[in-house]
Amino acid sequence: MIYTTRNSGYKCAVFDVDRNERLMMVVAINTAAGWIEVIHDPRQHPDEVPSCKPNEVPTFRLYFDSIYAIWGMEPLPVLFHCYGRRKQPAVTPQAMWLLGALVKTVESLPESVFDTFVERHIVHDAKVALAWASSHQIRAARSSAR
Repeated sequence: MIYTTRNSGYKCAVFDVDRNERLMMVVAINTAAGWIEVIHDPRQHPDEVPSCKPNEVPTFRLYFDSIYAIWGMEPLPVLFHCYGRRKQPAVTPQAMWLLGALVKTVESLPESVFDTFVERHIVHDAKVALAWASSHQIRAARSSAR
């Protein structure tokens, strides 16, 4: 679930438990995907300059292995605990399912269509390239088993 100022408690606190620090200027928290969107502060992160549109506040995302919303005795969450900070997002189960479905689709193509499909699309789409590599490994394994 995505939490913002509208569906979280007043002066809600967000803590990175592993680093033992409070995260300030939080805009949004996605507990399912494991990210927190934070307003960019050039004093704290001079090397990270996110791009943004005019009249928008520059933000960036911090990724975690898990984020827990803590309600306490309130109707809305008043505290968030974040564990396992990462440099990049993890692959979600939904993305893995989509990649698996894509690999099955590519595998089911006839050989001539498969080759034409790969020649036309592999350069343009990284997801197809990954699916092609996975299916190619599967085909190679099947061929060597025969």
